Amino acid sequence: VMELGVNDPMIVVSDSDLESAVAAAVTSRCINGGQACNGAKRFLVQKEVVSDFTDRLSVLLSEIRMGDPMESSTQLGPIARFDLLEKVRRQVADTMAQGADTAFQPRTVPADSWFYPPTLLTGVIPGMTAFEEEIFGPVWSVTSFRDFEDAVMLANASPFGLGAAVWTNDRSIAERMITSLETGNVFINDFVRSDPRFPFGGVKRSGYGKELGEAGLLEFVNWKTVWKA
Repeated sequence: VMELGVNDPMIVVSDSDLESAVAAAVTSRCINGGQACNGAKRFLVQKEVVSDFTDRLSVLLSEIRMGDPMESSTQLGPIARFDLLEKVRRQVADTMAQGADTAFQPRTVPADSWFYPPTLLTGVIPGMTAFEEEIFGPVWSVTSFRDFEDAVMLANASPFGLGAAVWTNDRSIAERMITSLETGNVFINDFVRSDPRFPFGGVKRSGYGKELGEAGLLEFVNWKTVWKA
């Protein structure tokens, strides 16, 4: 069983509960300081609500408490290693040089710390670093989409396929997304996470096999076929 790279999308349809979607976007991306395989990385938002979504998200990001991860009040801790912090810095700088923007001015942090401040990138499109590469840190990359087909195309435009979250109140859209998205997991109106009761794993370059659940147990069973005439 192998779990490899990811670049999970969170798809926000215009009919969804934006307040819940934005709150989930913050929670999903803050897991382990933004260093979680199953955290949403690419936020695909329907164009009719992308401005509202980014405005709401900006407010919540400005309120995130950074600090000692041993303190219960801390919401966002440091990056694991300095070289990984430098990589996040480079990826964000490259994306902005390619034409993306920030929806609000990120707060400053001490230059000698391993913290990376919550950063919201808007106007991200295919070809930009934040769209093509996994950023393993607290960076929210927002891309707008027109319709169902556009959302699916953008979501699947990645060599990775661990999980996807879909926010919509339209059951038919949700069902079509489930069958159209090239991922090992699809969560409807919730953020992607593992659960010991259910199999968890990706497709494409996100890995091979399943962990957890009955399927995860069977991955570690050596089946023996016996034939008796």
